[in-house]
Amino acid sequence: MSNSKNIPVTLQGSWGGVPMLVVGDQKIYPSKTKDVYNSFWYCILDLSNPTGQPLVNVLSNDTNQPPAEVVPYLGKTGFLLCFAFVNLLTAYMPQGALYQFLRQVGSGVILQRAEQLVEQIGSNVFATVSYNLAATTLDTDKPGFESLDFYHPALSPFQLMPVDVDGKVTYAPIAVGN
Repeated sequence: MSNSKNIPVTLQGSWGGVPMLVVGDQKIYPSKTKDVYNSFWYCILDLSNPTGQPLVNVLSNDTNQPPAEVVPYLGKTGFLLCFAFVNLLTAYMPQGALYQFLRQVGSGVILQRAEQLVEQIGSNVFATVSYNLAATTLDTDKPGFESLDFYHPALSPFQLMPVDVDGKVTYAPIAVGN
């Protein structure tokens, strides 16, 4: 059972369906949910009000660049990026500036493992991959919460713990059970 002051959060990736972010009892979906394939979902929350409306909720199918709406948050404190593959064929794995962006905000061994599996075994073995990442946009407090699955939607459960910063409450992502 979670601490009553902490906010439970689950980021569900997509594997043949629609990704979802659940913050407390609020369900957040991508801006478009029908006929979305080989895309990436970016959702940014304000950690001073994580149950409020997302600051960014955008889909992109650019495998090389993060969307312009997301880039200004990189390196800033107080924001949570929730990122998920949406019905992504393994041939469309992140590359270039997008890959570097994900590494900067907190992707780690899980994304690296996915890439190795796809490169070594081939995309003909794993057609679709489900990956998600939840991390602050501050590029110095890694790692984020990652999840990967080649056969089911990836799930990343974590919590947001209230923290007093100069008399203001903000929330910090923590592992479930902390």
